Amino acid sequence: MRGEMFDLGGKKIFAFGGARSHDIDGFATDSALKRDYTAGILQPDDPLLYDKIKILRRTNCCARIEEVSWWRAEMPTKLEMMHGMNTLKANGMKADFIFSHDGPSSSLSILGGGLLSPDPLNQYLEKVKKKTTYNKWFFGHHHVDRQLTEKDIVIYEQIIRIC
Repeated sequence: MRGEMFDLGGKKIFAFGGARSHDIDGFATDSALKRDYTAGILQPDDPLLYDKIKILRRTNCCARIEEVSWWRAEMPTKLEMMHGMNTLKANGMKADFIFSHDGPSSSLSILGGGLLSPDPLNQYLEKVKKKTTYNKWFFGHHHVDRQLTEKDIVIYEQIIRIC
């Protein structure tokens, strides 16, 4: 669900899914990946697919295959982002909790010590953070359990009661 508001035990939950894959290597050059992060995605109908996968695995690189282990819809569209903002506006820019797959730019900065580059989704979520009154924000994607601030929590294996 992208940009919906739910009621959970009388608490308002804003949910916004999606995130960019960070483990795309493929056979693209670094400059090609900077221009288009999907340049390293392998195609399932490529006659050399299995040879490419073997080479990537030998060099400890990740192989992502379109419609098998990677999907174009992983990143939200502008329309979905607008819908999310409109949902928040309809709810007075307030939510008790925000659940998202990835986090806002400021959280990435704390989490990665300035080494993680925010993408358009992180920038959108930063706008949500600045404009919305919320109690706690939970997001995953980075495979760690860590409380970044009093209100912002990266969650992976930890279970936290919220209601």
